[in-house]
Amino acid sequence: MIVSYRKYEEIYPPELTEFCYITDDTYSKRQVLRMEQLILQCLDYDCAPPTAHFFVNHLAQLANCGPKTTAMANYLVELSLVDAEAFMQFVPSIKASAAVALARHTLGLAAWEESMVKKTGYNVEDFKECLIRLHETFEAAPNLPQQAIREKYRNAR
Repeated sequence: MIVSYRKYEEIYPPELTEFCYITDDTYSKRQVLRMEQLILQCLDYDCAPPTAHFFVNHLAQLANCGPKTTAMANYLVELSLVDAEAFMQFVPSIKASAAVALARHTLGLAAWEESMVKKTGYNVEDFKECLIRLHETFEAAPNLPQQAIREKYRNAR
């Protein structure tokens, strides 16, 4: 599992020999690979579903968003975690679509252009309810007891 996770997340995953080394050579390369295969089969290869954060970055790129708009969309997605129950019903791609549209709109851009409908298959109507909730959460953010997310994105970087 560690090997698989690293394969998914790392740009340059550690070599297989490194995983053998950290076990003090208790396991061979073949044994590590076999165990990885068994674990993945047990999980039916369902071990790393894409998150809303993943979709935000992908959709922002499709929409030709700049760094400021992308950061705003990521901020909005993170805000949805504060009120997780309200957003639990929405799949990550819907939350991300709403966040990108709201970020674009907030920063004076067209929220969801026709090209995005063609690229994603989503119309604004598909994520309208999430968009409304996300806007409400965004408006309420200054008064929420949890301010860590706002502080994180307040930084100019």
